[in-house]
Amino acid sequence: AVDTQADRLELLVLGWGHGMECWVIDYHIIRGDPADLATWAKLDALLLTRYPHTSGQTLRIEATFVDSGGNATQEVYNYTRTKRSRGIYAIKGASRPGRPILSSKPSLVEVRWNGKTEARGAQLWFVGTDTAKDHLANRWRATTGAGQIHFSKDLPDDFYRQITAEYRISLWKNGHRVSRWEKKQADRNEALDLFVYNTAAAHYLGL
Repeated sequence: AVDTQADRLELLVLGWGHGMECWVIDYHIIRGDPADLATWAKLDALLLTRYPHTSGQTLRIEATFVDSGGNATQEVYNYTRTKRSRGIYAIKGASRPGRPILSSKPSLVEVRWNGKTEARGAQLWFVGTDTAKDHLANRWRATTGAGQIHFSKDLPDDFYRQITAEYRISLWKNGHRVSRWEKKQADRNEALDLFVYNTAAAHYLGL
């Protein structure tokens, strides 16, 4: 999964096993303006990495979801447009309660001069962020087997602060009680978003 920020891209690679047990394999912060093609070239090189497995084989990245919800939407479309064969897609979070972790199909988001959608253009998948966060919140506590998340000892402390930056609150809105995920304004949550997008990518792969 890739998160886009004004001055960088952040990349989190997860490996998945039986019962959605997963391992944090790789984590990178790619400094650079998303408007600069060189920034995307650095990302593309990392996405071609093959990771060694204990079986002696190497594993490639099977799917990559790139967040288009920031201030680099068109740049994300430009990057993902030609990379559908590698499973690289633009995504956008949808925080409405009850949405599935991944939409049933993508939307075509690029339009020709005559107003018709471009069939070979970028595809956008919608991610039910609230549902994914609920799913992950139940998994942080798993310590063995299916559902467990394995973290690397090399991750910085700030990574753990980010994945736990959000919390559920309940409030009344128009006479109805609603629950939603919130965070303090100054707190960063990019690592949590990356976990959410990775979980959606696992659903895309049918895992």
